[in-house]
Amino acid sequence: MQRNNSFPDAYCPITGLALRQFDEWKDVSMGPTFSCGYKILGQKTLVLQGRGYADLDAEMASIGFGYNIVSQYMDSPPEYLIIQDWTDYKNASGKARNYYIKSLVNDTALVGIIFCNATPNQDMSVILGNKLGILNKEVRICQSYREAALMAARFEQLGQIPRVKFSFFTRLRTQNKHLRKNIFNGPIQDLLEYLNSIDWTSRKPSPSGYDIDSDHPLLPIFDALTLIKSQLDKTTNERNTYMGQLLDHQERLEMELENRTQKIREGEQSFSRILEYSPVGIVLMDKDLCVTFINRQTQDCFGYSLDDLKGEGLLAQIVERIEKTENIILIDKLKSLLPPPAEPGSYGPIDIKIPAKDESSHHTEVTFTAIEEGYLISIVDVTKRKLAEEKLYSQSVTDAMTGLYNRRHYQECIENEFLRSKRYDHPLTLIIFDVDLFKLINDQYGHPAGDSVLCSLAELTRSCFRSTDLIFRIGGEEFAVLLPETEEDLGWMAAERFRCAVEENRTVYEDKLISHTISLGIGTTNNNIENVGDFIKQTDIALYRAKHRGRNCSETAVYQ
Repeated sequence: MQRNNSFPDAYCPITGLALRQFDEWKDVSMGPTFSCGYKILGQKTLVLQGRGYADLDAEMASIGFGYNIVSQYMDSPPEYLIIQDWTDYKNASGKARNYYIKSLVNDTALVGIIFCNATPNQDMSVILGNKLGILNKEVRICQSYREAALMAARFEQLGQIPRVKFSFFTRLRTQNKHLRKNIFNGPIQDLLEYLNSIDWTSRKPSPSGYDIDSDHPLLPIFDALTLIKSQLDKTTNERNTYMGQLLDHQERLEMELENRTQKIREGEQSFSRILEYSPVGIVLMDKDLCVTFINRQTQDCFGYSLDDLKGEGLLAQIVERIEKTENIILIDKLKSLLPPPAEPGSYGPIDIKIPAKDESSHHTEVTFTAIEEGYLISIVDVTKRKLAEEKLYSQSVTDAMTGLYNRRHYQECIENEFLRSKRYDHPLTLIIFDVDLFKLINDQYGHPAGDSVLCSLAELTRSCFRSTDLIFRIGGEEFAVLLPETEEDLGWMAAERFRCAVEENRTVYEDKLISHTISLGIGTTNNNIENVGDFIKQTDIALYRAKHRGRNCSETAVYQ
């Protein structure tokens, strides 16, 4: 068919849209009992006006003719709308209706259909198609062509088909009985009432139900609806069953969650009690080394409360109260020891002397464990153990009678001091002395008197030498003094001063005054001394020379 460009375009008096229609479109014959008129409204709407009875062949011809108009005369729109005007269109055959519906469903460019001036049976077909999900297009039912044209105008402007204000069922329920009796026959009314009786959400009919005769003309439709509803009921029952199982499972999960939450709470309470009542001091610090928690043991041991340690933190409290040199050493040690909290692991224990709030001092072993939030610090108070160790150590290096260092400690100290003297080229003086004629004192006054003389001599030695000098009892009545950083002449002066003090001293024993003298050998390190053995030997030789000279004198060592 050729387009006749000489036919003038007109305008729709309802919408004002351009209306295109050719003379040969007004009454196109599709069969002996059916013809159809076509016109284009605007740019996107095809209007169909059917006349007569449509069988399958006529419907196929009509649809093919409509597609030809869309493709050739509507400028190939990406989407279009159909207005189906059924003013003179009698009820089509079932095959024709099925073909028409399938064509509409499969046409992807078709946005929707607007039916107007339809018969009740035609409206019923559209309603069933929507209800059963057969139609997947936008479908509107209008009472007049004017209403349909206005909808098409809105579609041309907005690209959407307006909603119908009232549904077909709503209109149907508002009609009076007389109008319904004149328009619809009994079977249609039965079907509509049956459809209205069903709650399509739960798909359950009203309790009274319907008794359909076997000769009812719409019995197949009722049977189809019953079959569909029974299948939907089955689906609903399955859904309800699964929903119940889901709710039961959800309830079990909630109970399990509650049980696990309760166990977590109990675990947290147990953990808190363990921390709180642990016999070891526990401190939690953040990444800035500020205290966030201390347990009862820490408070009882050191007297600090959590408020006392907030702000500057525990370490600041510690280093604030100890000597400056120890303070610097401790901070350097901690900086080298503590990793960032991001690196997990335990570091320590390290020995730290922690001052308590009452100014007393506690020896502790502190272990730092890096955690995500900062540090967990465990503090073990080892003051009693340290005191016991110091006592045992003191006993192991001290002469029990005089309180001076013993011979074993003398061997350790002289080796260390000799090596230090050689390494740093600093002088070291050794004085070895013993009591002159000590056997005569024991024989004349008794051994207890001799012990008293030795104790008195030890006290006098401590008072005559410096606090940095080391004093030893290395034999029965033989003693040694190590003088670090001391030249030979200063060592000689110190020895002579001490000898004179001993000569003038008297030991009181049982109302007796016991006098005694000492002989001294003095040795000082120099480049001629290669090892500590020679150093001691030459000093001993100097002591022997002093005795041979007549005692109560000092001699210095001579190195070849």
